[in-house]
Amino acid sequence: MDKIKYWTAELHCHIGSDAPKNTPQAIASKVRELAAKEKVNAVWFLDHDIFPDKSFFEKLEPLPVPVMPGIEVSSSFGPTRLVHIGGLFPKIPDYWPFAKPDWSGGLQSRINTVAALPHPKDVIEAILESGGLPILFHPSNIIPWTSLRLSEIRKLAEDIDLKLVPLELNSSCIYAPSHQSIIELAKELGELTLVGGSDAHDPPLIGQKRTLFPRYNDNPFSDLRQAVNNRETIVVGNNQTFFQWLILMGQRIDLNPTFTKLLRSYYFKKPEKNEADKIKKNYLENR
Repeated sequence: MDKIKYWTAELHCHIGSDAPKNTPQAIASKVRELAAKEKVNAVWFLDHDIFPDKSFFEKLEPLPVPVMPGIEVSSSFGPTRLVHIGGLFPKIPDYWPFAKPDWSGGLQSRINTVAALPHPKDVIEAILESGGLPILFHPSNIIPWTSLRLSEIRKLAEDIDLKLVPLELNSSCIYAPSHQSIIELAKELGELTLVGGSDAHDPPLIGQKRTLFPRYNDNPFSDLRQAVNNRETIVVGNNQTFFQWLILMGQRIDLNPTFTKLLRSYYFKKPEKNEADKIKKNYLENR
């Protein structure tokens, strides 16, 4: 592929309270590093159930790549089935119909909150009506919490056209075992599109899993939407290792920070086997 003619986009990078290490300064440093290596030339920043604050983009130092907003929406596929739907946008929409859920309180309160969430179908339709691109984030039969099971995606396909709703191959090691099943499901449901996302809650993970798509009009959002429609996306990058996942979890709960810092300095610098060829081969074979 001619790199000049293709976007290499990070579609799933978190900011906000759930990703405290992804500060504007840390993100800018990592994105500049990736851009210099031609690994990333477009980035979407997301938060859970709210759009990134405009002040976040104002605090970002000038970057050599376009940056855009997104949202990861909590929805309910049943009384206790919390699932996340992603929405990517060219800009923050003027109107958004869903409020941020209140997760305070005990277990019963949280169960009640899940039961009151919108259905994934309603979230997908709201994203489309607001000018965005919906994505089924990290579908998985292995870890079904916050993830649509593949059987649920089949049911969803009976109620809504998923041709413009890509399935994400997520870089996290807890979702990676489902990747081949997702590829097969995409073919089963009529050649659905696949995209890659790193689900980065920490700067070293930004760009770990990316989506390649053509630069039709040199506009990353409209080009991504057209690529999804044309099924011209390719997933590249590495899966997060189990050690990386353990280190990040340890950092989040401040579990022996000195020890996790030492591990982090080693494992995040250790070269990982690139899965791009394998994923591309699987994807093209199932087109």
